[in-house]
Amino acid sequence: MKKVFTVLMVCFAYVNVLFAQQGPIITEFSFRSPVIGSDSLEFIELYNPTNQVLNMRDYLLIVNNNNIMPFHQLHDVKLLPKEVLVLGMQGASMQTIYNMSFGHRFFVGSDVLPDQQGSIVLTDIDRNVVDSVYYNILQMPVADEDKSHSFVLCDLEADNANPSAWSLSSTAILNSDLSPRTINGKSLYASPGFLECLPNVIDFTPYPSNDFCMDAIELHPDTICLPIAGSINNATQEFAIHQCRNIHEHAAEVWYKFMATDTQATIHLAGIGYMDAVIELFSGSCNNLTVMKCVQETYVSPGNIDKEEILIANELEIGETYYIRVYDYYAPNAYGSDFEICLLAPSTINPCDTMDMTASFVHCENRIYAMIYGEMVPPYEVIWSDGSIGDSIAVDSIIGISSATIVTANGCTQFYDFIGNYNYMPCPHVNKLNDILKLQVVPNPAKTNAYLNLESTLPLQTMLSIYNVTGQLMHSESVFVEGTMAFVLNISDYQSGIYMIQLKNDYGTSTEKLIIME
Repeated sequence: MKKVFTVLMVCFAYVNVLFAQQGPIITEFSFRSPVIGSDSLEFIELYNPTNQVLNMRDYLLIVNNNNIMPFHQLHDVKLLPKEVLVLGMQGASMQTIYNMSFGHRFFVGSDVLPDQQGSIVLTDIDRNVVDSVYYNILQMPVADEDKSHSFVLCDLEADNANPSAWSLSSTAILNSDLSPRTINGKSLYASPGFLECLPNVIDFTPYPSNDFCMDAIELHPDTICLPIAGSINNATQEFAIHQCRNIHEHAAEVWYKFMATDTQATIHLAGIGYMDAVIELFSGSCNNLTVMKCVQETYVSPGNIDKEEILIANELEIGETYYIRVYDYYAPNAYGSDFEICLLAPSTINPCDTMDMTASFVHCENRIYAMIYGEMVPPYEVIWSDGSIGDSIAVDSIIGISSATIVTANGCTQFYDFIGNYNYMPCPHVNKLNDILKLQVVPNPAKTNAYLNLESTLPLQTMLSIYNVTGQLMHSESVFVEGTMAFVLNISDYQSGIYMIQLKNDYGTSTEKLIIME
């Protein structure tokens, strides 16, 4: 559960608590905020007096007979035994003014409680009343003119339908120098989040300090990865949509943020043990987040633990703040909770270190094929130890060849020693595109136009992509190839340099180098 803020104002109330129904009790409320023109400091506090976990999706909060707080639309807002839930209209204001450092907030709009009299009714999902407050300002305890108090229930067994069951809060809200906090000449008294008359009643769950977006821990880019320990243990969920999974069930999540000092940054997130970490990157503010990117490329399994995720953020706006959400891929059934995270400055980003590429070698139809796997792998060439280039080599030629080197368009290399380390595999599963589709680029080098001569033994729908030397995608289109065909590529807007032309379809991947000169 995340403690929730959802403000509601109340003067006094006739509250009817039905303990036999084993539901939450309204234990504190505030209305008539001293903030002029705003109800931002109004709230309702609910307490779970039972020994059972209460899921607030099973309840409705009805204000003044028509404004409904639909807990059932939320995601597993669980109220643990002897725990408190705070509902408020503006969680940010409440946290700042009331010195609250915990909680999850759901916003229900403004002016939800009349200033003179009204009602708060908590029901189950079938509209059976669990607790109710009917308040009238004329029946509430009277505060001094220079003070603003919430109303607290000190006796949990009292008939809170009786005005005498309610008291003015005696908990003064203080500034950092311990002076009384005042708003528009009124000192504040309230205790949202704990029972001030019964301080030892509540069991607090140690939520992470960055359990929600507005309390995100700030990361600072460095030239080396200086990992910061983190955990999703006891964390809760703030937003429903998770881009890497499109899940809607509960997922414990914590938050980080950073201010962009360059247009690029790299986030390293290493799950510890069986934590299968996911990184999501957002722009905007906590009240209006936009997903930029999500990474979950490595998977944890027995014997394959301590996996790292790497998210490279591009096209950042210098000076803007970006938010990072961390959770476990297997939520809500996560097997681990601890991780380490760091932020690298762009000058330290080595694309070869962050490239996710793996090769294996298979035997098919008297040839040895190099199978390349990974996400966002740039175009590449396979160079065998005899100097020959290609995705495969004849078995008859394997004598004296002990290794292969994969060279990508951005200059990264990976060496593989495959003597006796290849498997037999049905041919449809290997990269046979080079045997089916031939690509020739003329002229090469080129200046304004390059002609792509394609010759295919089968009719093929093929994705044609062009990458620069850093692996950035410059152009992509789907082309149909049958027999011998030619395509004209306009390169007049391209800068001088080396580019890789990639063909990719169900039969595999084929690449060809293109040099552009001014």
